[in-house]
Amino acid sequence: MTYDIVPLPMAVKFLRDLLKEFPFADDGGRSLSVQVAAMVSRFLVIDGSAQIPFFCWNANSPRSGKSLLIKIVEIPVAGYCRMMALPEEKEEVVAETRAIA
Repeated sequence: MTYDIVPLPMAVKFLRDLLKEFPFADDGGRSLSVQVAAMVSRFLVIDGSAQIPFFCWNANSPRSGKSLLIKIVEIPVAGYCRMMALPEEKEEVVAETRAIA
């Protein structure tokens, strides 16, 4: 499988256009950068030989697009996206994350 090299300015424009409607925090671009890092890092472990980085999405309001941001990361690589909400109790969160790791 081969890919054409996309010039950096065109790639940056594509990603900014793709993500421009999301209400990222006004933090100097950090939140947007973390989303792009999640997207890129997921492609680096396609063969399954390396550990997959763990990202967690959080927002101050419902319907902010967290699920869609996760799907943008996972579906291009895996073809599907298994979703789950974390439990309220800290101990249950630890147990859940260990179970999926």
